[in-house]
Amino acid sequence: MAIRQAQIHSDLETIGHILTTDFRYKVPPYQRNFSWTSEEVNQLWDDITDAMDEDRPEYFLGTIVVHEQRDEKTRTIIDGQQRLATLSMMLAAIRTVYAENDDERAGEVYSAYLGMKDRRTRVTESRLSLNDTNEPTFQAHVVENASDAMVESALKDKSLTSSNHLVVQAMKILRDSIRSKSKPKHETFLIDLEEFIRDRIVAILVRVGDESDAYLIFETLNDRGLELSISDLLKNYLFGKAGTRLSTVRKQWEEIVFLLGNQNQTQFLRHYWLSRYGVVRERDLYKEMKQKFASQSAILKLMGDLRDAADKYAAVLNVDHSTWKEYGTSVRRDLESLQLFGLSQFRPLLIAGLESLEPDQLAKLLRVVVVVSMRYSIIGSLGTGNIEKAYSDAAIRVRERKADTAAKVFALLKNIYPDEDRFEADFSLAEISKPKLARYILACIGNHVQGNKAVAILDDEKQVNLEHVMPKTRTSDWVKAAVDEDEYLDYVNRLGNLTLIEYDKNKVASSASFEKKKDQAYKCSGIKMTADLRQFNQWTVAEIEKRQQELAKIALKVWNLPY
Repeated sequence: MAIRQAQIHSDLETIGHILTTDFRYKVPPYQRNFSWTSEEVNQLWDDITDAMDEDRPEYFLGTIVVHEQRDEKTRTIIDGQQRLATLSMMLAAIRTVYAENDDERAGEVYSAYLGMKDRRTRVTESRLSLNDTNEPTFQAHVVENASDAMVESALKDKSLTSSNHLVVQAMKILRDSIRSKSKPKHETFLIDLEEFIRDRIVAILVRVGDESDAYLIFETLNDRGLELSISDLLKNYLFGKAGTRLSTVRKQWEEIVFLLGNQNQTQFLRHYWLSRYGVVRERDLYKEMKQKFASQSAILKLMGDLRDAADKYAAVLNVDHSTWKEYGTSVRRDLESLQLFGLSQFRPLLIAGLESLEPDQLAKLLRVVVVVSMRYSIIGSLGTGNIEKAYSDAAIRVRERKADTAAKVFALLKNIYPDEDRFEADFSLAEISKPKLARYILACIGNHVQGNKAVAILDDEKQVNLEHVMPKTRTSDWVKAAVDEDEYLDYVNRLGNLTLIEYDKNKVASSASFEKKKDQAYKCSGIKMTADLRQFNQWTVAEIEKRQQELAKIALKVWNLPY
């Protein structure tokens, strides 16, 4: 699409001129939430105050891209919301500090930069509005000059979304910084800071009459060094190519963002690609998608597919998603296991499975993925490259209806599936430092040993604790358990040294000697694999190795497939 130069205007303008015109600036609903952390806010503050101290003639803020329509008084911010919002907060903080001693000057700052009175309606409106998520908090805590007590209360409010917490946090940082910096010369510093922001902070303001061109410019700025995520680039490419269907594409994108929640949008886009077209590196994803989806019709088809895929992706990530209501407990448990593993390579395959497999086969596929993940990634600790390609290839075959059962999918994954000997050997040496993962592995083994009855090992962390037979801290009772401190630490998180024990008995065991643990805790345990520890006369690294080899043989039966 050629950019129509007549509809694009750019000027080097001061922040004062940008914010004091009759235009209102608005962040559209589909733009990302406010995301600047204390690091970015403090960096901007330091940059500006350093420039003031050095008496620099200008501080260049970068490029701000807005969409401007002739018949409206609103400029939609395409790029630059984080910087404009933070500078508005800085000016609002100046107003707040002024208001402590000088209401007149505080009102002047508000009227100049924060609120403007509509000449027709005589209603005062904010000069800058954020998106739907952040706008109420921005208005209440920034524009309307919330008290320090209200700000502190908001920071403690657990119901406040993470992005709104950042808004309030930024306001507090800037208030505190201005108060601290202005102590020696209170009024002079406030005036100097306001004038520096107004007259010496400059930006290239790019005003675009056609919104599609705005997104093409946004992409061009990225090519010249503006750091953007793949999802930012793709969104702006799609919006730019949508033409007359922009509102449709934008609505679908908003729905995708809503469905994904806090999930990484770029990761979702890459997994979508892997599920359909094969392996691609993240850095090449945008280029590949641009080449494949070049026309408006292709983009409209892509957006429909992405919207459907986002719903399935959300189901893969959420065991409580409505998709799983028709499935049994075992499916939910397998989903919870995959979440616990912290892996993502399997997601392209499950997206394809949700679209193409019958429910009974999808349930079996989930079990395949759990077992493969345990053998290959959790215990085997093998590289991600091979398994990612295997999952991607399998996903494509599932979509092609060439692998319509879990057994056929497993046949495609056989090359990455560690065999019995390999898995037993890997398990015999496994060290698990993450308590939740160690609990899961031991719970699965414990339930198998007890025939999945007698004790609810898996679910109740309040009643059943993770126990280190050889305690994490080497006391005098455990000097002979290992040759030296290094060997002791090498074995303390080995699976052979771990077990599960009832909460009350864990209190007794703690860091006691092995004899005391056996007599006062293990022999009373209703968990068989813990009670079985009584067979050992002592507990050293040799016993840990022996027990772990025994656990490995049970693990072969727990994480096994009938194919």
